[in-house]
Amino acid sequence: MSDPSSVSADLSQRPLRDLTDEEIAQLTANLKEEQAKERPLLGEIEPLERLLEEYQDGTGYRMKVKKLIDDGWSGIRRSRGDGDCFYRG
Repeated sequence: MSDPSSVSADLSQRPLRDLTDEEIAQLTANLKEEQAKERPLLGEIEPLERLLEEYQDGTGYRMKVKKLIDDGWSGIRRSRGDGDCFYRG
């Protein structure tokens, strides 16, 4: 049996239009496995203040984060953005 990472590398070098449905499914599965190793489905709880660091002053997002803090919310938990994150949230 071939190493999945070498199969993924071989498939990723070919144009998508030239891949069979099975090869596309294999490539998708390999990419999901690679992503799963790098980032968990759900992250640790982080303080909401961390979001303030990510957005520039004057944006509506900062005002919304500050309102959440004022309303008593204390943290966020990020989910892996793999297309299923909405359902996990």
